[in-house]
Amino acid sequence: MQITGLSQASDEQRWAFLTQMFPGRREYLFRHWRWWYRAGFAPGIEPLAVIHDGEMIGQAGVIPVELQCGSQRLTAIWFLDFAVLPAYQGQGLGKRLTEAWMRMCGTQITYCNDKSIRVFLKYGWKEKFDTARCAAPLKLASVLRTRTEVPAVVKTGAFALEPFYRLWLRGRCAGAPRLRPEPVKNNDAALLAIYREGDRTTFGLVRDEAWIRWRILESPFVEEYQFFRHEKTAALVRAFCCEGIRRVHILWIGGAAVAAQQAELMRGIAKWAIGQGAELIWTTLNDPELTKRAHSILPRQNKVRFAFFSSDPALSERFSKETFPLYAVDTDLDLDYVTDPVS
Repeated sequence: MQITGLSQASDEQRWAFLTQMFPGRREYLFRHWRWWYRAGFAPGIEPLAVIHDGEMIGQAGVIPVELQCGSQRLTAIWFLDFAVLPAYQGQGLGKRLTEAWMRMCGTQITYCNDKSIRVFLKYGWKEKFDTARCAAPLKLASVLRTRTEVPAVVKTGAFALEPFYRLWLRGRCAGAPRLRPEPVKNNDAALLAIYREGDRTTFGLVRDEAWIRWRILESPFVEEYQFFRHEKTAALVRAFCCEGIRRVHILWIGGAAVAAQQAELMRGIAKWAIGQGAELIWTTLNDPELTKRAHSILPRQNKVRFAFFSSDPALSERFSKETFPLYAVDTDLDLDYVTDPVS
């Protein structure tokens, strides 16, 4: 049983593993793994694979990023796409993968589930719940039709209530600014200017030109991205279809503006989404004031576990006590939703 870099696994091994563990995302993870895991950005940092008897049986994904911490820039890694084939679970392989992964870098961050956190806490990780997934169905019946766990009588009721719900939703967007989206593709200069204006934090991810080119402009989903501007704030949005649902994801919102102006921009995006026939609007936020203001238009808010570890006690303390600004574009939460293939 060997733990090695993912680049050492064959295409056949990776495809077989992804088919079992990430069937919904296997196509883009197989084709775009070097982009998604930011291969080559930092020496010695790449996803891990476990090979046993010619088969790939485990994986620990990683995305290297830079953190701004006061006047310093530090390397950190996102931990994601952690999985072990069911036949090999419960044999300590998750522990070995975690130990190998943590040796890559002294600072690690992740969004994780109950199962993963049980492993991480044994290695000194800490957790907090200041991030929320925020969403609102724009067409009740359309969203519920794909939910197999929802009883038929509820779906029928949603269909009957749809006209009244739409009236209520339009009322929530009344007075919101009318916005015109701008394409991201082939609009590099405008996008870079927006991020330079909006990211002036002394504690957070570095979203510089290299990051923007990697995460947005070189993304295989760049044609789905648009940005919106209103007064002194701006937002990056992804509009696409996943599992038959037309979705609008607000990936980032910023600019030289207060939370009230950002919330107004979100209302404007919701108004635009309704006009485009979108069926669901979604984002993630961890700014307390903006999350509170967003509730009127994105009432469904579920907490997400953010976990972190740093070998530097002072940095670990900052993670514990301060808000570490994060948006959907910074994480893998948005790309859990894969664009439907064009038929």
